[in-house]
Amino acid sequence: MSVIQENAELLTEEGKLLQAVQNDPVVDYDIDDYASRLGSILDRKSYLISCLKEKLSSFRTQLQKEEELSKNIDSLPGY
Repeated sequence: MSVIQENAELLTEEGKLLQAVQNDPVVDYDIDDYASRLGSILDRKSYLISCLKEKLSSFRTQLQKEEELSKNIDSLPGY
């Protein structure tokens, strides 16, 4: 599953949790379960964002390398 898709699914789950807590009569253990599950979701989202940042950094590095190679080719005689 892609990181972006998983993040979207987590956001949907987060919304469902919030809706359940806001709409139904709530007891203390429901709030505890909500807080626990929300903490798990946020931890996972944090990890996914970190993975995306690493991929983005790698992508930017590749773009810079390609740009440097392109400049080197343009400076060769006959091009």
